[in-house]
Parts: sequence; structure tokens; C-alpha cells
Amino acid sequence: MTGNFKELRQRKRQIPDHADLRKRMPRLQRPSEELIREERDRIRQDQDAYSDNRPVLGSNTLAVEVTNISAHGVWLTVHARELFMPYADFPWFKEQPVRAILNVEEVAPGHFHWPDLDVDLTEEIIQHPDRHPHVAGNL
Repeated sequence: MTGNFKELRQRKRQIPDHADLRKRMPRLQRPSEELIREERDRIRQDQDAYSDNRPVLGSNTLAVEVTNISAHGVWLTVHARELFMPYADFPWFKEQPVRAILNVEEVAPGHFHWPDLDVDLTEEIIQHPDRHPHVAGNL
């Protein structure tokens, strides 16, 4: 009986604890919880950096904000109104980094500037791109 007990103790010593396994495992084999936590932290840092660069325009509302980027275009919320910019009319946004599209400023009432893309648009152009074909046409 003593021999079996010694064997069990020996085997238990050979089994690494959970923390030791995490250190030995490559990044792609880590438990998904840890990857999710790391991704969440990275997103929070990006959001904090993004929000730190935005001007404070009001106490609880933003004057302009990109609310969605889809395969078809970009959704922009302007003073509680939603505008859609399809890539067909606004090709400057297609295949651009998300961070560059999210970085939008209202430099004057109804005039929006994307500094990372060097794009300036007005509400009029966004709402009626057909009236401004030389500005909002395909390149």
C-alpha cells in the first residue's frame, strides 16, 4: 500500500499546475477566456485613446459619430439624425482602417472632416450625393 501511495505522489508532482501550463502554452493555445479578456482590454485602451482625442461638444451627446461600418457603407449619427454613406458614392471610406473612419470631427455646423483620410464632407453632400457628382463620384 505504501508503494502505491508513493507512486501517486510522484505522479502528482509530475502534473503541472494550471498557472504553469499557461506559461508553457503558446499564445494561440491559451484558454479562450484569457484571449477574450486581453482583447477586451485592448479594445478599452483603443476606446480610451479615441475618446481622449475627441472634443467635448456637450454634456451627454456627441455632435457626430460613426455608428456602423458595414460591407455597403458607413452610418453616421449627426445631432441625433442618422445618415448613410454608401461606398458607391463615397469610395474614400472603402478599404480604410476602422480607426481612420471613426476619427471624424465636426469642424463647423454640418461640415465633417476625417483627418486621417483627408476627407471633408457636408450634410448636403452626404444626403444628396447625386447633386455633387464631381465631389462624391467614383474616382
